[in-house]
Amino acid sequence: MPEWYDGPRFGIADFRGAPHLYQSTWRDIDSDEEDVFLLSPVPEMALALALEDWAIWLRYRAAREAGVAPQDSHPALPEDRTRHYELQELMAQHGLEPREDRPDLTSSLLARAEFRAGAGGSTGLSVRWTPVERQEAPELGRWRL
Repeated sequence: MPEWYDGPRFGIADFRGAPHLYQSTWRDIDSDEEDVFLLSPVPEMALALALEDWAIWLRYRAAREAGVAPQDSHPALPEDRTRHYELQELMAQHGLEPREDRPDLTSSLLARAEFRAGAGGSTGLSVRWTPVERQEAPELGRWRL
């Protein structure tokens, strides 16, 4: 889950048995409106890159919790830093980065999400998706359908 602000905003999660990129459509995080997410399938190659980068993050997090990560090493340990930035570039080429411009809404599914923390906190989230019909969400935060 690369982005978190008062809850998950952007990342990869399972939807109907397949990995999907999710992105919050909220314009204003303090809104009372229920959040709707855009869901798009993730190609296998892109998923492999994201999982490798996630493993780098988990190593950093474990070292930080053990008190052995250098203070200025966020979000990767020094030995993983170069590969982390390579992966970031490769993932961006596969569209695995938040989009501030208008994404392809015609190929995206819409869903509401109920995220639940597991034993691992933010690394152990589960999500239940509820698909939304486009007529139920004619105006999605940043993007108008």
